[in-house]
Amino acid sequence: HILTVLAPTRDRFYIGSQDALIRCVDTKQFSNRNTDKNSFGVKETETDVSSQVQTFLKCELTAFNTTGGNEKAHVNGRTGSHYGSIYALAYVSPYICSAGADGLVKIWNSTNGTLVRELLGHRRSVLSLQVGLQTNTLYSGSVDGTVRVWDLDTYACRRSLECNRSVFCMCLVGNVHVGGGNEKSLLFAGLSNGLVYVWQTGTFEKVLRLSTGTKSPVCALAFSLSYPFTYILCCTSNGLIVSWKANEIVKSVQLNDLSVAHHNVYNTMTAEQKREGDELDTSNEAMFEILKELVSIPSVSAGSKLREDCWKAGKFVAMQLERFGCRVKMCTAKHGANSSYDGDSLPLVIGKMSANAKINNSSSGPVVIYGHYDVVSASKESWTASSSPWIMEGLDGYLYGRGVSDDKGPMIACMYAAKKLHDSGNLKRDVVFLFEGEEESGVGIEDRGFCKMVLENMKWFGSDNDIDEVSSNSNRPCAILISNNYWIDDNRPCLTYGMRGVIDFSITVTGPSTNLHAGVDGGSIHEPMEDLNALLYTLSHEKDKIFSGGVRDLANDERERYEKVNLNVEEYAKQVGVSRLRQISPLHVLGSRWSKPSISISNVSSTNTSRGFRRIPAMCQAKVSLHFVPDQDAEEQKQRLISYLQNVFDDLESGNELQINIKQVSNWWLANTRTRIFDVAAESVEKVWGVKPLLVREGGSYGGITSFLERSLKAPAIHLPMGQASDSAHLPNERISLKCLVKGREVVEDFLMNI
Repeated sequence: HILTVLAPTRDRFYIGSQDALIRCVDTKQFSNRNTDKNSFGVKETETDVSSQVQTFLKCELTAFNTTGGNEKAHVNGRTGSHYGSIYALAYVSPYICSAGADGLVKIWNSTNGTLVRELLGHRRSVLSLQVGLQTNTLYSGSVDGTVRVWDLDTYACRRSLECNRSVFCMCLVGNVHVGGGNEKSLLFAGLSNGLVYVWQTGTFEKVLRLSTGTKSPVCALAFSLSYPFTYILCCTSNGLIVSWKANEIVKSVQLNDLSVAHHNVYNTMTAEQKREGDELDTSNEAMFEILKELVSIPSVSAGSKLREDCWKAGKFVAMQLERFGCRVKMCTAKHGANSSYDGDSLPLVIGKMSANAKINNSSSGPVVIYGHYDVVSASKESWTASSSPWIMEGLDGYLYGRGVSDDKGPMIACMYAAKKLHDSGNLKRDVVFLFEGEEESGVGIEDRGFCKMVLENMKWFGSDNDIDEVSSNSNRPCAILISNNYWIDDNRPCLTYGMRGVIDFSITVTGPSTNLHAGVDGGSIHEPMEDLNALLYTLSHEKDKIFSGGVRDLANDERERYEKVNLNVEEYAKQVGVSRLRQISPLHVLGSRWSKPSISISNVSSTNTSRGFRRIPAMCQAKVSLHFVPDQDAEEQKQRLISYLQNVFDDLESGNELQINIKQVSNWWLANTRTRIFDVAAESVEKVWGVKPLLVREGGSYGGITSFLERSLKAPAIHLPMGQASDSAHLPNERISLKCLVKGREVVEDFLMNI
C-alpha cells in the first residue's frame, strides 16, 4: 500500500509505502501516457514502471538500488531500514526526510540515496513531517502526542511541543498578513480529538486552540493563499471540512513580537564620542554593526520561552565565523538529570581560523578563545538608558544593550581581532573559537553537555598539521583566552588570575497540606517559613565555622597584589550603594570578595503567591549560593553543606519536611601568573592602554569552565576583561565603553601576534 507521495521537483517523485521502502520515480523516463480528463489523475499504459523505480534503504553505504520489483529481498538482507510503514516524506534540499511506524525520522541524500542521519526521540509512530520556512528546520508530529522541532544543521532536537493527543497532521503557514505591513508564521497541528493547536514559530509559544466542533481525528491540514487572506483548511475523519482565516487567528491572540528597528550605532555618536575609539576605522564600524545584530536577538537561555532565539543567535555567530574564513562546526548534547529542560543543549559553536602569516607558529598549537552568546533576561520597563534592551544604542561614549558587556561585545571583539590579523596575512597561530549558548542558563557545565561536547571534539584543538588529538606538547593549545569579566573599577585595566567556585542550591521546607489562616491556626503548628528562617540564619552566621576548612593561606606575593590594588573602601561602598561594609581595611574587603568562602541568599518564595498578610504558606523555598575558594574540595563542601542543614533541621523537631536540591557546582580556578601568557598579555595591555595592568582575582562563578578547559586541553588560561566595574552586567541598563571595546579588540590582536 502506498501511504505518502512527495514531488519536490518536476523530474522525480518519491513514494513511501507499507513495506518500509521509499521509491524514487524518474518521470523523465515515462512515455506513452493517457490522461482521462474526467478523472483526477493519470492512467499508466503498459509501460514497465518497475525498471524506473529506485529504492532508499537504511544503509549508510548504500546508494539508490534498482530492485526490479523485488524490494523486500533487499530489505531483509540489510540492517537499518525503516522497521514499518512509511507515513510521511519531506524535502529539504539536498535531503529527503522520511518518518514511519518505527518512530524514527531519517535524513537521506537525495542524490545517491545514502542515509545521512537518524533522528531519535519519538516513542511511537511519526505520521507527519513539515519543513521550516527559510530555516533549516524539520517538524515531526507523532502518535506519542508531541511535535519535535529538529535543526538540520546539527541534527539536534531544538524543542518538543506537547499536544497530549496523537498528532495526525501538520501545516506550516508563513507570511500571514496581519496589517500594517506585518507578517507572522504559524504552525498548525491536527490532533486525534478534533482539535488543532497553533504555535507561533518565532517563539514556539502555543497561541491558540481551535475546535472543529467534533471529536473525530483531524486527518489533513492545508492552506490556501488569496492575498491578503490566508485560509486554513481542516478535514476530519467523519467527512467534515472546516476553514479559518489565518489572518483573523493572528489578530485574535497576543503574539510575541521581539523584532526591533535597526539603525547605525556609529551614526548615533557625536564626533567627540567617536574620537573615544581613537580614530575608529571601518573595521570597528563593521564590528559595531555585527554586535548590534547579535544584541537584537534576545538569546535568553534560562527557561524555554526564548530558546528559538538562542538557536538563532548560535547560527548567527556560526555564520559570521564562516564569513571570517573559519571552518565551523555546531554540536549539541543531551541535558543531564539536574537540568529542568528535557532535550538537547543549545549549540556549541566551534570555529577554527588557520594561521596564514609567512612565518607562523601553527605547528605548535592554537590559541583557544572561549565566550558565550546567551544572555540573562531583561525587562523593557526597567530599561531606562535606551529604548529597549534588544536595541543597541550609543550614548555618551557607551553602547547600551543586553549582552554588550556580558558577553556578546567582548566575544565579537575577539572575533574581529583575529579577523584583522587574518585579513592582513599576519595571523601567526591557529585560533579556535569556542562559543556556547547556555552559560547563563543556571545549569552546570556537566548537565548542559558542555564538557561532553568539548571532549568529543578534541581534534579541533590541535594544530592544523596534526589534528588527530590533543596529546603532545607539539599540538596542544598554547593558551586559553576568556574575556567575560570586569575591571576592579572604571579606570584601571586588569588581568584576572583566579576565581572562586560556587554551589547553587535550594532549600525547601514543606508543612501542612495547604496554606492556612494565621488567625485560625497560627501558634499551633510548626510553620515552614519559621523553619526556613532558622536554617538561613544559622547558615549565614555560622559560615566561618562551617566552611573555613581547607582555605589556602594568602601567600606574600598575593598579599602584595592585593595591596597594589589600593582599593578605595569608601568609593566601593558608594558604588554598590551601601552605607557600611562588613570589613574596614582594603585588604580584608578584597579577601572577603576573592579568597574567603561566602553565603548569599538570592531569593525566598512560598505558596503564599498573593503575598498577603495572615497566611501560613504550606511550602517555602530559598535559593542560596555558597562560594568556596582554593584549596577547598567541591564535593567535600557539598556534603558538609547538606549534612549541616540536615542536622540543624533535625534539632528543630518540627515534623516538617526538608529537601535540599543542588542545582550546579562550579569549581574554583587559580592560575600561575609566572607563565608566558601572563607576560604577553601584560605587555599587550600596557602597549594599548599605556599602563601596566593590575593582577586581580574575582568572586564570580566562571572558575569551573576555566579549570575544566585547562585540564582537558592541557593549556594555561587567562581572563582578559574588557568591561568596567560600572557596566551593570545582568542588571538594567547594561553598557560597555566604546573605548574599552575598541581597545580590548586591540589588546587581543596584539596578544595573538605575540603569544
